[in-house]
Amino acid sequence: MTIKNWVLFLLLITIFGVGSCMAQTTTSTQPSKVDNTERILSDSTQLLQKDTVEKVRFKLIKSILDKKYPNPNRAAAMSLIIPGSGQIYNKKYWKLPIVYGALGGLGYLIVDSSSEYRSFRDAYTAVIDDDPNTINPFSTLGESSLLSIRDRFNKRRQQGYIFFALTWILNSLDAYVDAHLNSFDVSEDISMIVNPVGVQLGDSSGYGLSLRFTYQDNTHTQPPFIY
Repeated sequence: MTIKNWVLFLLLITIFGVGSCMAQTTTSTQPSKVDNTERILSDSTQLLQKDTVEKVRFKLIKSILDKKYPNPNRAAAMSLIIPGSGQIYNKKYWKLPIVYGALGGLGYLIVDSSSEYRSFRDAYTAVIDDDPNTINPFSTLGESSLLSIRDRFNKRRQQGYIFFALTWILNSLDAYVDAHLNSFDVSEDISMIVNPVGVQLGDSSGYGLSLRFTYQDNTHTQPPFIY
């Protein structure tokens, strides 16, 4: 092989090696660019979500602190923190016995069911553990009966927790709705008039009552609803 051929051979090897290195560099850097793009998009999405949550939270807190009366958001927040406080805020004091009666009754149900559940759970454990030192206080009840009663009190206890939470939430919802209703305009502009009327049905006739609901507005000359 001549010197010229050796030079061409080395040149080809060099070009091939450089091309391979560039291809590997491109291949290795491309996923990095994609990863960076995905990371930037993910960070941007998280920032937007966080910013949206912060705006909603700020608006909610601002609406609760608004001094207007009645304020439904404030009433709901008060009852959610302390049951019945929203009803006091709305000046509906007669609802307090209902709220505390429902929560108190459900609280007693939870405490009583939990106590009975633990008693029958321990009795059932004493029967099945084959330990002579543990005694079943309900000697007249067998294993299946203890298991059935234990599960019954456990189910009652769980239902008590669920209804207690629902009652707590409904107490807040009631305060929210009641505050909205307090802002409605209930005036004497709407009136009902009852008049006797004659009714003709075929060949027979009779009498009845006519109910008219009228809205007293100068722009209306006829009542909008007539029954």
